Amino acid sequence: MTNLEYLANELLFDLFEYLNGVDLLRAFYGLNYRLNNLLFNYFQSCSFDFRYVSKTDFDFLCKQCLPSIVDQIVVLRLWDDDETPGQINDFLSHYSTLNQLINLQSLSLSKIDCEQTMNEIMNKLCHFSNLIHLNIVDSCHFEAQHLDIIWSLPKLRHCKLGKIFHMYLSESPRVISFSLVNVSIWYSVDDRASVNRLLKCTPNLQHLSMSLIDPNCDQISFSIPSMKSLKIFVEDFASSLKSLLSHMINLSKLNVNIWDIHLDGYRWEKIIRRYLPKLKIFQFSMSIPLRNNIDCEQKVDEILNSFRTDFWLNEHRWFVRCHWNPDEDDFSGYYLYTLPYTSNILSHRMGKCFKSTCPNEDDYSSYDCVQILNYSFASRFDSRLFFPKLHELSLTFPSEENFWSIIPTLDQLTILHLNIENDDDQWQTLLDKTPRLYSLELTSNSITNMLASQISNKSIRRLDFEYIDGLFNEETCNALIHSPLGIQCELLTIKVENATNIILLINYMKNLRALKVQCGDEISSYQARELEKDRLVEWLQQHLPLTCIISKETYGHFIRLWIR
Repeated sequence: MTNLEYLANELLFDLFEYLNGVDLLRAFYGLNYRLNNLLFNYFQSCSFDFRYVSKTDFDFLCKQCLPSIVDQIVVLRLWDDDETPGQINDFLSHYSTLNQLINLQSLSLSKIDCEQTMNEIMNKLCHFSNLIHLNIVDSCHFEAQHLDIIWSLPKLRHCKLGKIFHMYLSESPRVISFSLVNVSIWYSVDDRASVNRLLKCTPNLQHLSMSLIDPNCDQISFSIPSMKSLKIFVEDFASSLKSLLSHMINLSKLNVNIWDIHLDGYRWEKIIRRYLPKLKIFQFSMSIPLRNNIDCEQKVDEILNSFRTDFWLNEHRWFVRCHWNPDEDDFSGYYLYTLPYTSNILSHRMGKCFKSTCPNEDDYSSYDCVQILNYSFASRFDSRLFFPKLHELSLTFPSEENFWSIIPTLDQLTILHLNIENDDDQWQTLLDKTPRLYSLELTSNSITNMLASQISNKSIRRLDFEYIDGLFNEETCNALIHSPLGIQCELLTIKVENATNIILLINYMKNLRALKVQCGDEISSYQARELEKDRLVEWLQQHLPLTCIISKETYGHFIRLWIR
């Protein structure tokens, strides 16, 4: 700090540019008068991302810092996930009107499963007249009438709605938005008039991402000349897809994920030549279910030959790869996709055998875009294919022999879901190869032996034992508390025998700041489960400090606590 005092104001402002508002205030606020003055002069427009903040820091910022700069906040991200449970309601308790956020341009909300909370926020949204970006994602309670509120925002250009509960478009939107150019709605649209209505009420739309199930796009009777890119998941409505594309003559980028539809290269070529003359980037993946008792490789050759015309190989140089499994006892159809593979997640079970239309079969063997992988799928891959940039991995250990050829490095891995089938201590070697690992989910039948083995990894801060067989008792809780991973743990998901185990964990895991816990065995009856959860919340409120936020999972068995 003494050295920082010698820096000119301009250099300090340059330094501030590298920090989020949360980290900036936590690091420098209150150190001295000069830095306080510089901070508030700097915050003419500020960004606050509260995704990973502790309860202590959040309370400090809301009470001490934000009141004087709340009208200058430009970017705000609030998250009600397992790391910060109850954060959004806590924020609303400090700024209940939200009217002070007059300069807000970007708002992100996550996991608001409470209908009352979501309605309160949406009803206040009309005050954000400068809002340009809106993201409401990851299991939020959302209702169709909320679309009218969103579509009424005068400057809103980008809107993302993802993993939405209770979402139907039977009557919305009814308001026309001339400002929206980028819309992403990831839920299943099964209303036959919804796509037509959405496009009609967004006349300047340029980029659309959407998941659709059997909509009737034949109802679209107007051109959509503004549309430049389309990303869509479709299921079993090939004719409607064709009708939708026929109205987007200026489309330059198309990404299609198709389930249970077979559109071969000849049909795609006909659609593109006729309706999409300006298409430059075309990416697709298709799951093709076919009958057993056929010659698999012969069928693959037939499929690929339809993508070997001059249109595919020379005009556009769009190559495709097809996977299949030759084992008739485990026949799962064919998986066909364009190269290079562009999705960040590999969620489809690929067969081990593959062929492509590339001049060299080994081209595009590195799946650089894939960040999330379930190795139960990948274990069937040919060892020529590999995934060098994984951020999240699901793995059963011991793994297959070709694991390290398919996954050559884990130096970017941050989330690991690890299923341990025996007590082989080689998986400590696996953890040693993950220098950035943040979250570890363990599934094992021998949790006591595992904790006693003193496994360690200095970067892990989050432990998830939700899928461990059995409940943690006092003995296993103590083993966790004194283990290397338990000592450094900040976020914990666990199932315990009784409520006193919860107090034990909170009192002795000094770095623990958020806890997701189930007490006792699962109760099948919804009414009985809710009653037990209410009793547990009441008991915890009596035995924990008032600063601790305690909330129930709306659609699960767990209690969530934001502790410190």
